[in-house]
Amino acid sequence: MKVKVASILIIALLALVLLTSPVLAQLGVAPDSIDVTVSRGDNSLSPVTMCNSSDKPVDFKVELAGYGQGIDGSSKVLEPDSNPLSALSYIKFDPAEFHLGPGEKQRIDLIASIPEGIDGGRYAILLVVTDPKGEGPIKTVSRLGILIKLTIAGSHLDTKGSIKLVEPGGIEPNKPIPIKVTYANEGNIHYKVQSSATISNAQGDILGKVGSKSALVLPGYSRELIAEWVPARDLEPGVYNILATVSLEDGTLLDEAEGSFEVKHVVPPTLVDEGEVGDGAPETVTPAPGAGVNWPLISGIVAGVIIITLLIYFLRRRAY
Repeated sequence: MKVKVASILIIALLALVLLTSPVLAQLGVAPDSIDVTVSRGDNSLSPVTMCNSSDKPVDFKVELAGYGQGIDGSSKVLEPDSNPLSALSYIKFDPAEFHLGPGEKQRIDLIASIPEGIDGGRYAILLVVTDPKGEGPIKTVSRLGILIKLTIAGSHLDTKGSIKLVEPGGIEPNKPIPIKVTYANEGNIHYKVQSSATISNAQGDILGKVGSKSALVLPGYSRELIAEWVPARDLEPGVYNILATVSLEDGTLLDEAEGSFEVKHVVPPTLVDEGEVGDGAPETVTPAPGAGVNWPLISGIVAGVIIITLLIYFLRRRAY
């Protein structure tokens, strides 16, 4: 039985190594995103270049998918497309399929045809997909995505939105106090926002101010903005007030909200390195597909886990 278990582990490890080989890891696409202003009518967008830096030939297909966003800023592939401001019906690409030998490149041309009466922004993800590889029922597929954000020139751009303050809980000694704001983009265009929070005591004395870094939010989606406040002195037991605002990068106020948190025990100031006091907590931003994240490698790892599970299952069945 020990021999059988060892054989299973060896086969599983070999499968994982093969799936994370340089063939999957050495596929590149540029640019990783397209964010442009277009006119009504036909517009030539920036071409996309696909590169095969591996030593194996690869076949590709090109397709469009919906573009959504997670509350943490991560890009979401919508299949089927559920974004009401979709650009799928306005974008054409060429070629739809192509073959790349080792070291070869391929240009993909894009045209956006915008009809009259369209305002605001339109969104899509261009996916460059490898043909399925592998024998039998188990196949591996790699996808690289290019985020497409179109702003319609001369149209009405609405940058309205609302915020919700998530009141801090579980205040702990020697730890920064997170000030979280959720901003909902209720307009028709994407833009960057940043939060600011003023903290005061029950007597109205301002104890500190802190802000988040700017973050992009798509229309119809919400984005969490996080800043961390480091008190300059002990916080006595009591209720503390927060005035939070969200603004555009140019300072235009979008919305504000009030909240509070309670300190039940004396909280000493947090010990931080010089230069950290007052800095907003860096936001968590997931890079767009193809930009800094090795999507083929991740796909290979996921497929490897699936194959490992199936191999163990089938080999155990054969053992009995």
